[in-house]
Amino acid sequence: MKLTFKVSAEKMASALCDSLGSRYSGDVSDVASKIVDGCKGGGGKGTTFQFDCGKDDLSVTVNGESMGTVKGNGIGSG
Repeated sequence: MKLTFKVSAEKMASALCDSLGSRYSGDVSDVASKIVDGCKGGGGKGTTFQFDCGKDDLSVTVNGESMGTVKGNGIGSG
């Protein structure tokens, strides 16, 4: 599935973190910063995001480049 949005990296990060925050009680600001940092290198049309979840970690990839992993008790569980 391909979705097209015309929003800033900050708005995208905020929306994703709001959704994550409804299921995870810890701090999600590190996830937001990884998304925004990943878009600084050339976000815009065609930007891809990948989120790999483990029970206690969430890895963020933007345009095929790993932005790192956020660890937290239960952050990747649904």
